[in-house]
Amino acid sequence: IGTFSLILLVGFAALQVLLPKLVADTWHRGVGSYGLLFTLQGAGMVVGSVVLAQTAPQRRRGILIYSLFTVSSSLGVLLGLSPWYWGGAALQVGRGFCIGFGITLWDTMLMQRVPQHMLSRVISMDWFGSLGLLPAGLGLWAVLSGFAPPGTLIAASMAFCTFLYLLGLADPRIRNVD
Repeated sequence: IGTFSLILLVGFAALQVLLPKLVADTWHRGVGSYGLLFTLQGAGMVVGSVVLAQTAPQRRRGILIYSLFTVSSSLGVLLGLSPWYWGGAALQVGRGFCIGFGITLWDTMLMQRVPQHMLSRVISMDWFGSLGLLPAGLGLWAVLSGFAPPGTLIAASMAFCTFLYLLGLADPRIRNVD
């Protein structure tokens, strides 16, 4: 929960604050193009969830989840550095696939592993703990938005998230989760 709270503070908040500026300043596009980026991410998430439902992995799920999120953050680095809108759009589909597959696998695993009488409390703590720092992250990135181009800041935030996921992959507690 702590790791994901940091990731939402650094990565998700940066995208929420800086992506509209990237779309306008770097790609010279409007709000419709910004909306399309999230629509494409959502489409990727749906496909990722459907693929998960078809494959239903039961082993090494900790490694799989962290690997998917590592790929998603790496694609986020490329998104920030992309000079082309349509390249960024394609990256959003890939990010969405990884996010959809990873989150759905995480939620499925929670429901399988947590006793029914504790499930609502565990899910509440998972969500509350993960989202707890997000408002601070939105403010932080609003302040930082004037210090560098939006693409550079997005790439740096996503690189930090990639580093955090790689640290997680190095942790035996994550690697041993089936």
